[in-house]
Amino acid sequence: MPNSSRKTIFTTISIDKETVALVEKICKRYSLKKSEVVKLAFGYIDKAHINPSEAPESVKSELAKINKRQDDINVYFFERFYRSDCLSDDASEKGPGKPVAGDVFPR
Repeated sequence: MPNSSRKTIFTTISIDKETVALVEKICKRYSLKKSEVVKLAFGYIDKAHINPSEAPESVKSELAKINKRQDDINVYFFERFYRSDCLSDDASEKGPGKPVAGDVFPR
């Protein structure tokens, strides 16, 4: 009698022997199942917005792109937070711990 409680439907994909060797190497190195490696790899590709059809120039250039994206996000939130604090405070409210216009970091 088939197991009717299984909710996950598994499928099969065909990959070449070189790729199988890479997957098995990663599985052995990190003690993962093949399906976990594939799931994690595709999750990473999706989160990092990597287009797999475009060959990367180098690992260094890919890391530089990811770091730039993170820096852009950090700068945006940093400026947004501190500008809103600095612009909303007036001179009478200034005190220890309150940012002063022109300060880079709070006191």
